[in-house]
Amino acid sequence: MTEIRKGTNAYYDDKHFPMGFSRSGDFTIPESKLLTNYGFTLKQLSDGKLNAETELEHQFLQVIAGQVEAKSPIEKVWLK
Repeated sequence: MTEIRKGTNAYYDDKHFPMGFSRSGDFTIPESKLLTNYGFTLKQLSDGKLNAETELEHQFLQVIAGQVEAKSPIEKVWLK
């Protein structure tokens, strides 16, 4: 589905979504699954704790920096 590495751990954002992504009402079930499966990697990339290795990871960094428009579902859900 994507060249972004799957997270080594499931990702949860208890600060902003204490009931989970799927129960928040902000995300569809597929979006919730994307965040849970890839969010750990996306968070580490966005925090600079993980270096981008693939073209899509580099593109993700450009998206969150506002340099290019989000195109992939994973980029769009992260911005959401």
